[in-house]
Amino acid sequence: MIRAEKLTAGYSRDAAALHELSFTLNRGERVALLGQNGAGKSTLLLTLAGILFPSSGNLTIGGIPVTKARIDEIRRLVGFVFQNPDDQLFMPTVEDDLCFGPRNFGMDKETITKRVNDTAAVLRIPHLLKRPVYHLSGGEKRLAALAGVLVMEGEVLLLDEPCAFLDTRSRRALVAALNTLTHTMMIATHDFDLARALCSRVIILRNGSVCAEGKTTEILDNPDLLERCGL
Repeated sequence: MIRAEKLTAGYSRDAAALHELSFTLNRGERVALLGQNGAGKSTLLLTLAGILFPSSGNLTIGGIPVTKARIDEIRRLVGFVFQNPDDQLFMPTVEDDLCFGPRNFGMDKETITKRVNDTAAVLRIPHLLKRPVYHLSGGEKRLAALAGVLVMEGEVLLLDEPCAFLDTRSRRALVAALNTLTHTMMIATHDFDLARALCSRVIILRNGSVCAEGKTTEILDNPDLLERCGL
């Protein structure tokens, strides 16, 4: 589903944040992306989402190259949930926010209504649809931001620190919601418990390169390896 071969990318040609990364995600696989602050986790997610572009190497999603020429196709495939939901929620109500993406893609009113209601039902948030965004708790905002991505019915879900700053109850609700999904997922996180709960595989970045990769239990139960990777 996702294939990177010697991927190099960054915020300018002279300041690459990712250095010749190579990895593969199979369809339906969930992978935790770990690493210290500044390791390149968010940069990789931004590149997968087509917000940044490779400066060298190859990156394909569903067989489609991540390039400016194919960006509309990539953005129909990929949904990105930002670390801060306030960066993502901008309409007056949750329902308005969920309608925005499908409406922007030219979908008819009946299709939009069905998608919004179906997505809200999956995440158990129909009671939030009429609520003003600024009246939501932190956990509710994260679920609303996730819903705004899922309503587009893409195949790939990218999440940047999805449980940051959540209380125990909100965290549990979000993990339960994510566990019901069948998307191919890459989750950037510092939360080892979240990685264990959701992901079968881990990729650790260090200084923009892959430091380690393998099954979640094998990686997270190896303290010497985690120490070498700065964790």
